[in-house]
Amino acid sequence: IDNHFKLCAGPGAGKTTFLIQHIRRILHQSDRLSRAKKIACITYTNTGVETIRSRLKEIADNVEVTTIHSFLYNHIVKPYLWILDDVNFPLDKLDGHDEIKPGYQLLREYKQQSGQQWINDDQQLSIALSKLTWTLNNQGNLELKLLKPFYGKIGKTNIRKASYIIFKKICWNKGLMSHDDVLYFSYLIIKKSEEVKDIIRAKFPYFLIDEFQDTNPIQGIITKLIAERETIVGVIGDPCQSIFSFQGTDENIFNQFF
Repeated sequence: IDNHFKLCAGPGAGKTTFLIQHIRRILHQSDRLSRAKKIACITYTNTGVETIRSRLKEIADNVEVTTIHSFLYNHIVKPYLWILDDVNFPLDKLDGHDEIKPGYQLLREYKQQSGQQWINDDQQLSIALSKLTWTLNNQGNLELKLLKPFYGKIGKTNIRKASYIIFKKICWNKGLMSHDDVLYFSYLIIKKSEEVKDIIRAKFPYFLIDEFQDTNPIQGIITKLIAERETIVGVIGDPCQSIFSFQGTDENIFNQFF
């Protein structure tokens, strides 16, 4: 229970059973937990969260079972967004995260501010902008892009790449934060503040991640940074079962982790 681990197993092999039993063993044997120090158990869907909670039963109160986006929002973004001086997100409008489906008013502002009034297919534009994704480039810097070039094609013309961030800033000014933005802000905060990492490590001596094959590079880097010291990290999954490749997940992250 005091070593990082990676468990790779196929369908029906008992990954969730192992996870539940391992949590029970940690709670029974570890001297690193207390009322203020819990096990973080991360999975990728709300259904997965409910499944794990129901199987933990009476010990669920000693474990924070949550999705990765909810964990990062509650423990990093919400309490520490203020440390990012150069991010234009009004703190008084910070009120959760959700899937953003651009409507008429949002699209109108975007077209005006980006100088792309030529776009007359609002439905296609809304679909395109909803597919914007934060990625890590080869230099380790965050980049806003569309994972497939054709996502940004409206008629015969592509949306200007330089306008992607304009859309984000319009959303942020309105207090709209997407699930993907949660990763973006979490990464910036974690990279900037050693103190925030120390606080997360102090609160969560154990960081267990189920369905790790569905992680993306930003989530993987955040997890590695937390695991640099103190916190024990365990990841569980099966690269052959990845279902979120359209969101930038990469099975190599699992294969190369630890």
